[in-house]
Amino acid sequence: LAAPANGLKTLNVARVTATGAKFLAAGLVNESGAEVPSTLGEIKEYIKNKYEVSFNAEAISVVDGQISITGSVLSPADWAKVKANGNKTIPYRITLVEDGTKVKAAKIAMYQDGNAVIESFQSE
Repeated sequence: LAAPANGLKTLNVARVTATGAKFLAAGLVNESGAEVPSTLGEIKEYIKNKYEVSFNAEAISVVDGQISITGSVLSPADWAKVKANGNKTIPYRITLVEDGTKVKAAKIAMYQDGNAVIESFQSE
């Protein structure tokens, strides 16, 4: 599964700051089963421990009003581990939410070829 050649590497996101940026990841939930907005560091630890993979959080950058990706987040081998029991026809995604909310701002989509792109929730 290859990332789209025209995939976004940078996206302007309103109501997201470098200090307030939180993400959602499937399975990272509280006692009631609700997804918990978590820092990128917490997401990295969760994915690393759950799947025994290397999650390159340094490839994802959030500054006030913008998210960007430089480089690979999951290697092809690590992507295969994460998706071992999942649907391999879609990328593995984490979701950026607006500061202090669960309002979805963007998704980071990681593909089998090792590439990652940003998917917008805003109307184009």
